[in-house]
Amino acid sequence: MSAIENKEKVKRLYDALNQGNYAILDEMFSTEVQDHASHGTAKGLDEFKQFSAVAGMAFPDMQMQVDDIVAEGNMVAARGRLTGTNTGPWMGQPPTNKPINISWMTIYRFEAGKIVERWLNGDDLAMMQQLGLAPSPAA
Repeated sequence: MSAIENKEKVKRLYDALNQGNYAILDEMFSTEVQDHASHGTAKGLDEFKQFSAVAGMAFPDMQMQVDDIVAEGNMVAARGRLTGTNTGPWMGQPPTNKPINISWMTIYRFEAGKIVERWLNGDDLAMMQQLGLAPSPAA
């Protein structure tokens, strides 16, 4: 697949996830996907889907705005903002019912038309501060 085709797949992935369509994970990701995220790792599609389901339950109104997306070869990088309201348990904490608005950046590696590896860095500190689970900097 070309870099342009991979880029279009990533755009379609975010569009589907923003609609709550987690079934797209089966279509887009390899069963052997390796996920490297700032909050943990997952090996294989089942673990990745389990984490995605937990995030979806913790932030059921989650939206991922894509501000930039670039592709070269078999790699696609995207960055943007994630918003949502914490109405379910997250990272061992009860729901706070507070909104979040954080930046994120993700790199995807494709093989044979499927995502085989993902690196995700989100602003976890800002998220924890916005949820009231970490102190905010002094004004």
